[in-house]
Amino acid sequence: MLYSIDYDICALLILIFVLMFNYTRKQTPLLQNRFFIAIIWNVIITTIFELLSTLYDIYYNVWPNWLGYFINCFYFISLSFIPLLYTYYCIAMTEVFEYSKKRTNFFAYFLIAIPFLISFVIILLTPFVAPKFTLTFSIDSSGIYHREQSGFKLMYGIAGFYLLASFVILVIRIKIIKLPRAVLMSSFIIASLISVVVQLIEPRLVVQCFGISYSLLLFSFSVQRPEERLDSVTDLFNAEAFAVISEKKFKSNKTFLCAGIMIENMPYVISTFGIKNFNKILNLVSTFFKKEYSKKCTLFYLSQGRFCIIFKQPLVKEAYKILSEILTRFQIPWGTKEDKANELMIKLNIRSCLITCPQDAQTSEEIIDTINHVAENALYRRGGIAHISNYDRNRKKKLTEIDFILRNALNNLEKGALNVYYQAIYSTAKKRLIGAEALIRMRDIDGILSSNENKKGEFISPEEFIPIAEKNGTIYSLGEYVFEKVCQMLSSNSPEKYGIEKIELNLSVVQCMQEDVVDYILQIKDMYKVDNGFINLEVTETAAAYQVDTLLKTMERLIEEGIEFSLDDYGKGHATMDYLINLPFETIKIDKDIIWNAYSNPSTNVALATTITMIKDLGKKVLAEGVETEDQAKWLTDLGCDYLQGYYFSRPLPKEEFLELMKEKNTDIYNNYIEELPLLEEA
Repeated sequence: MLYSIDYDICALLILIFVLMFNYTRKQTPLLQNRFFIAIIWNVIITTIFELLSTLYDIYYNVWPNWLGYFINCFYFISLSFIPLLYTYYCIAMTEVFEYSKKRTNFFAYFLIAIPFLISFVIILLTPFVAPKFTLTFSIDSSGIYHREQSGFKLMYGIAGFYLLASFVILVIRIKIIKLPRAVLMSSFIIASLISVVVQLIEPRLVVQCFGISYSLLLFSFSVQRPEERLDSVTDLFNAEAFAVISEKKFKSNKTFLCAGIMIENMPYVISTFGIKNFNKILNLVSTFFKKEYSKKCTLFYLSQGRFCIIFKQPLVKEAYKILSEILTRFQIPWGTKEDKANELMIKLNIRSCLITCPQDAQTSEEIIDTINHVAENALYRRGGIAHISNYDRNRKKKLTEIDFILRNALNNLEKGALNVYYQAIYSTAKKRLIGAEALIRMRDIDGILSSNENKKGEFISPEEFIPIAEKNGTIYSLGEYVFEKVCQMLSSNSPEKYGIEKIELNLSVVQCMQEDVVDYILQIKDMYKVDNGFINLEVTETAAAYQVDTLLKTMERLIEEGIEFSLDDYGKGHATMDYLINLPFETIKIDKDIIWNAYSNPSTNVALATTITMIKDLGKKVLAEGVETEDQAKWLTDLGCDYLQGYYFSRPLPKEEFLELMKEKNTDIYNNYIEELPLLEEA
C-alpha cells in the first residue's frame, strides 16, 4: 500500500510551532498548563513514531523485524497516552479535585489511568508473544505488518472512553470554565475522532496526528491564552493570575508566604516624568525581579505601582533576606539608558509587607486588601518590612468596625458622632488669628471598638477613617457634611465680628474627581448666603498628582466665584514646580514634618528658606504647619511665612470654643463690630 507521509510532516511543523509558541509565552504555574505541555510533547513523539511506522511499512524489506516491533509499540503506547493526558487536562481545568488532599488526588489520577495501563501492558507484550499470539499487531517473516482487529478495537475503545469522559467532565463542570471555552475544548475531541475515522476508512491517509496537532494549534490561540493573565507593561502575572494561583494555594491547606512591594511616590513620578517614562521604570523593576528572584518566587504586578511575591518555600528567614535585598536595590535610582544625553534617573520610595497565609489572610482578596492598607497607611514605615502577623492581626476586624461606625454616623447625624473642629490660623502680617482650618472629627459613641465602658465616645483618628471613606464612597457625603457645617457657622455667627477672614476646607482625591463638585459647593454656599471670600479649599498633593486636568477645570470655575485654593501637605514627596506654576493656588501649606526637620537641621533649614523664597517669588503665600513653640513662630516669621498654624496657637476646637478663642484674641475687632444685617440662624 502506498502511504502518504505529507500529513505527518505538516503535523511535526505545526507541533514545533505550537511548542515554541507555548514556551516563549509566560505560563502560570498551574497543573493544567503542565498537562497541556505534556500533551504537546506526547503528540510530537507520537507523530515521529507514526512517521517511522509509515516508513517501515514502505521499506519493510530493508528494516529488521525487531525494529518494526519497537517502532510500532512505542507509536501505539504514545498514541494511547494522548486521551488520558487530555482527560487529566480537563480535570485540572475544571478543578474536579480542587478540594481534595494531595494523596487523594494521586490515588484518583491513578484509578483513572487503569484502562490506559491495561492497553499499555497489552501493547508492550505484543513483541514477546508474537507470532504465536497476536495481541494488537504482528510482523511476519517477510517483514509485512498485520493488525489484529480485536486488539485494536480494545485500544481505540479505551481511547474513546477517555474522550467521552472528558466530554462529560466539560458538560458537568461548564459553570467553572464557561460555555465558550467548553465548546473550544470539545473541538479537540471532535478533531481527534474525525481524524481517527478518516484514517481507519482510508489507511493510506496518515492524518491522525495531523488532526490532533491542528486542534492543539487552535487551543494555543483560544483556550490557552496566558496573555489574559499577564500585565502588558511588566510581563509579570497580573491580579487575575494572583487570584487563581493564591486561591489554589489556600485550597491546598498549606502555609505559604507572600509579600507586597508598593511604590509610594507613583503619583509624583507619573505627574513629573509622564506615564510613558513611569512604564519604562516599571519594566526595569520587573526585569530586576525576574532576573534575581524568578526561581525562588512567583512574581505579580497588581496595578498602581504594587507588586506581589509568592515565595516558593515558606521560610520566613529566606523571605526577609529577599525583601531586604529588594529594599537595598530601591535605594538606588532607576534609570533609562536609551539616550545617554537624556538619561532619566528616578528614585522610587517603597513600602513592603510580609503576610503569612492562611494565618493572617484567608483569601486572595484579604491579601490584596492588606497590601493596599499598608500602601495607604502612614503608620507603616517607608523603606521597611511590615510583618503583618506581628503587626496587627485584628486590623481587618477594626477596619470593618470603623466602616460601620462611619456609615452609621452619616446615616444618623443627630447622634453627634461626627463634628467639625477648627484649628486657628495666624497671620504674621496682621499679627493676629484670621481664620481656621475645618477638620472632621468622629467619635465611637457606641463603644464598638472597645468593650471598655470608659472608652465609649473616644475619637477615631482621621488617618484611619478617611482612607476607609475614600474606599467605600462615603467621602463625598463626609465632604458635604463638613462644607455645610462650615457654611452654617459662617452664616449664623457674623464671621467679621470675630476677625475671621477665611476658613480652609479639605477636598479629597475622590471629591476632586467628581464632575459635580463645583455645583454642590456653590449650591450649599448660596443656600447659607456665605460670602465667597470666606472659603478657601485645600487640595492635597496626591489629589493634584492624580487629576491635574480635572482639578484645573474645577479650580478655574470656583476661582471665578471668588473662592481661593491652597496646596496642602507640600513637601511630602508628590508636589513639583508644575503644580506651583500651572495651578492657581493662592497659598502653599508646608507640611509639619518639613518644618520640624528644618528647625533642628541646619541643612534642611537652608532648603526650607530657599523653598519659601521661591514660593513667594511666584506670587503665592506660604502657610507653615506644625508650629508648637514661640521660637518656631518667630523663626518662621523671619523666614517670610505669611501664615502659621499649630498647637502654639490652638489645638483643633469645637465651634463654640473656636469662636470664644477668636473673640478673646481679637477683642478690639469684636467690640468695635456693628451688626448691619440679620443673618440666618444655624439649623
